[in-house]
Amino acid sequence: MSPFTTPGGTPLAQADAVARVLAQDPRFAGMVPLDPDLIGQSAWYEVGPAVVGWRVSVTIGWGDCQAGCISRHVWVYDVDADGTVTLVEERGDPFEDGSGGAPGSGGEGDADIAGSQVAGRPRTSPMTPASGRVLLLAPSHRSPSVPG
Repeated sequence: MSPFTTPGGTPLAQADAVARVLAQDPRFAGMVPLDPDLIGQSAWYEVGPAVVGWRVSVTIGWGDCQAGCISRHVWVYDVDADGTVTLVEERGDPFEDGSGGAPGSGGEGDADIAGSQVAGRPRTSPMTPASGRVLLLAPSHRSPSVPG
């Protein structure tokens, strides 16, 4: 997509608009674009042209994301041609910590973890790991680590 021109004459590229939005909240750190072919993606952004500038939607989901996420919270931002970021809409389920999803309310470095698995317990569903090892996603939502 072509960039929009700022009042100073420099273009505001799509990537610049996305970077400005992702800097609004520590929970957005490491966010990646929506990948419709990725099963289990729990956090992503989407971007497209707005009336003036770019519109960036950020989604964080939780609860059985392998099946499409039971719960979701979405923030929609407009980034004007001059780089000004404005929250235009927020909707979705409140976070389990009761924060409601306001930017910055989750705290830096918080990981979104729902559910647990204890080694030696019987499998309760086809999605429960038999090994007792649980895949944890780092706060960036893209760097998985498996506890040893």
